[in-house]
Amino acid sequence: MQNNTRPQSRRFPFSKRGIESLPAHDPESRSRETEYTDSECIGLHLRVSKAGRKFFQHRYRHFGRKRCMTLGEFPHVSLQDARQRVSEHKALLARDIDPGDERAQKHNDLTFVDFAEKFYVPHATMHKETWHEDVYKIDRRINPTLGKRLWRWSKTCQDKPDNDRR
Repeated sequence: MQNNTRPQSRRFPFSKRGIESLPAHDPESRSRETEYTDSECIGLHLRVSKAGRKFFQHRYRHFGRKRCMTLGEFPHVSLQDARQRVSEHKALLARDIDPGDERAQKHNDLTFVDFAEKFYVPHATMHKETWHEDVYKIDRRINPTLGKRLWRWSKTCQDKPDNDRR
C-alpha cells in the first residue's frame, strides 16, 4: 500500500501553515509539478515542484483566452500578497485590461539610461562638437542621480491643434 501524504483535495482554502505542510511533488511522477487551487480566492493557484519549491500563479481569462501569470515563490511572496495581486488583476480585468500586457508594458518602458544610450548620445556625436562633455555629464552626474527611473516625455504640445495659425 502506498503512503499518500497529500491532502485529499487539491482545492482547499490556502493558509500559511497549509502551504508549508504541502509535500514536494512525487519524483517518480511523469508530470513536473502538482497544482493546488485556493478555494477562497478564485484564480489563485499554487504549483509545487519535485524539489519542493512553491510558486503562486494567477489563472484567468481575457476575452476568452486562458492566461496565466506567475506571482512569485512562496515564502518570498506571502499568501496575503498573492491574494492582493490577484485582486488587483481582477480590477484590471473588469476594465478590460490584460494584467499580463500591463506587466510587459512596464518592462518595455524606457529608462533615462536607455534613452541616453539609444537616442541622445548617437544624436550628440553627429551634431555636437562638445559631445564628450555631454557623455561625461550623463555618466558622472545624471545617471547616478536618476538611476533606472522611467523616462517619460509629454507629447501634449504636439497633440493640441494650433488655433493661432489660421
